[in-house]
Amino acid sequence: MSYLHRLDGANLTHTFTPGPTPAPPAGLAAALDTVPGWGTAWQGRKDIVDRLRTLPGADIDAQVVDLTREHAAELVAAVLDRRPLPAPIGDRITALRREAEATEAEREALRLAAADLLVKLADILRASTDTVMAHLDTRLGEIIAQARKLNISPADLPAGAAALRVGDEQRAALLRLEDLAEDLSEVRSAQLAALEGRKQLDASHCFADVHELLPWGEDAPWPGDLTRPDAAHLAWIATTPGVRAWVPTTVQAQETADRLKAAHERAEYDYLRRQRSERGALGIMQTQRLDQLERIVKNTPAEDMSPSQNHRPRPEVAAAQARRGRAARAEAYRHPARS
Repeated sequence: MSYLHRLDGANLTHTFTPGPTPAPPAGLAAALDTVPGWGTAWQGRKDIVDRLRTLPGADIDAQVVDLTREHAAELVAAVLDRRPLPAPIGDRITALRREAEATEAEREALRLAAADLLVKLADILRASTDTVMAHLDTRLGEIIAQARKLNISPADLPAGAAALRVGDEQRAALLRLEDLAEDLSEVRSAQLAALEGRKQLDASHCFADVHELLPWGEDAPWPGDLTRPDAAHLAWIATTPGVRAWVPTTVQAQETADRLKAAHERAEYDYLRRQRSERGALGIMQTQRLDQLERIVKNTPAEDMSPSQNHRPRPEVAAAQARRGRAARAEAYRHPARS
């Protein structure tokens, strides 16, 4: 759930007494501290909620009942002590009702202000998403720089009994890598929380060169989960030459996703054309897909084509991908469904 969704959801509970402002994830909180106006609105809402909680209860009927019983006791005491009867309680009840009305009006004003400030916080975040992403991108660069100093690749990570036999120096380096991986996971969690309407991160949110790293029909070369990266994932980023991990702005992420989509469409188009040339015919579904891709490719600028059409992928990236997914891709098109 995005943090914006949590802010919007918190406003739905304002029918009675507003609760505390939902706290952002740790990584996002640090980024939001750099956004102008965020800290002021956050602290202001906290002050309002705290003040609202100090207001006395507004059950005027119960207070009138208590005052009536108190007055009755005063009347009895005056009679028994042979004193003049106390003044009627009408003025006291009028003052009590006025005070209760004023308290209730103040309560409503504070409730509305707390709700408005939640909207303000959401508006600030929506308007400052790129500022937040820039902060997270800087933090990501710091984490990767520290991981590179460790010079640990995924293949260097011990498993099972081998983990028990590492020396003190290697153990310290591995523990440091684990700590950095937790920092990276915090950055990715903060990134996801700042994006409205997303449940997970796409590759375009994590790698600037994803169109080179992820050829059409092949498995992702990176280990682990993009949204919850582990030590192996960070080690892969830190030791694979040329990989450009990032936290992009909204526009950068969309442009990268579009570039990857265009590259995959061009690669699939070329594959289907080769299949048609070799076989002489395609299945109905493949023919329809080829026609669709042909229309797309003709409207795609050359610079957005697949890397295989414009340049050769970096050798180190190609080597990391070489044996992934080729058999499955070929099998899928070797036996097309016919009708």
